[in-house]
Amino acid sequence: MSDFKKIHLNDPSYPSQLKEIHNAPKHFFLWGNADILTKPSIAIVGTRRASEYGKEAAYKFAADLAQTGLVIVSGMARGIDEQAHKGALFVKGKTIGVIGSGMDEKSFYPSENYKLAKQIVENGGAVLSEHEEGVPAMPHHFPLRNRIVSGLSLGVLVIEAKEKSGALLTAEHALNQNRDVFAIPGPIYNLNSQGPNKLIQQGAKLVSKTEDILEEFPQFKTRFEHKNKDLYELSHEEKIITEILKQENLGAQDLAEKLNQPIANLLAILSALEIKGVIVNNKGLYRLSIKN
Repeated sequence: MSDFKKIHLNDPSYPSQLKEIHNAPKHFFLWGNADILTKPSIAIVGTRRASEYGKEAAYKFAADLAQTGLVIVSGMARGIDEQAHKGALFVKGKTIGVIGSGMDEKSFYPSENYKLAKQIVENGGAVLSEHEEGVPAMPHHFPLRNRIVSGLSLGVLVIEAKEKSGALLTAEHALNQNRDVFAIPGPIYNLNSQGPNKLIQQGAKLVSKTEDILEEFPQFKTRFEHKNKDLYELSHEEKIITEILKQENLGAQDLAEKLNQPIANLLAILSALEIKGVIVNNKGLYRLSIKN
């Protein structure tokens, strides 16, 4: 028996937020938790060829927003999308992936993110597609997929995208669907900054911190403030590690030697600092996050 449920437009499980768009899908296939489709959500989208800065921003914003109870929606693609899903999962938040192929392992695109899709479902999230099992990804599937990403969401955050890209198309869908559009600006000579910078010129809200998004959703901003009050108070050991990483990026073993700490204890502290968004593990080296 298939794990995928076909949900029609008149099905009670069909999300009202998606139903209200003018070209709502007549049906889609769902893998995972149907209840999550009715929860308030934010989409995070961007380029497949993301910089480390872009990936980190996607991960951190997704983690912050997911901690408030918002569901993170994205397109399961490489780059910004996958980091958004991973950021939500890291804080045990919920996330929805929308793909442009069948959801069976053989058809799933991109194939390397099938494992991520399983993690999303196992953690109470969902993956959905308009395409039945066995249907491969085709170029024309993705613009259609993008209208679902924005249609499920209260708003769309764009992080790194070229001026003509799928992420910009998602933002265009969002505007047509009367959703909020947010964008993180970037260097003017970087091609991946052209999309967000153009959106800001056209009236999208410039975002430099999580609160910039949550100002539009006061009920979630209050939750974020309450969580932050406890979450971002650092212990003595955490403060010491932060001071060390201000000077240089280090691996866990080097930090353990500097602090004369057992590696197991140190890894627990480093994990707590990652959850708080203070540090980032980049290929085994720990450094302060872009927000610190």
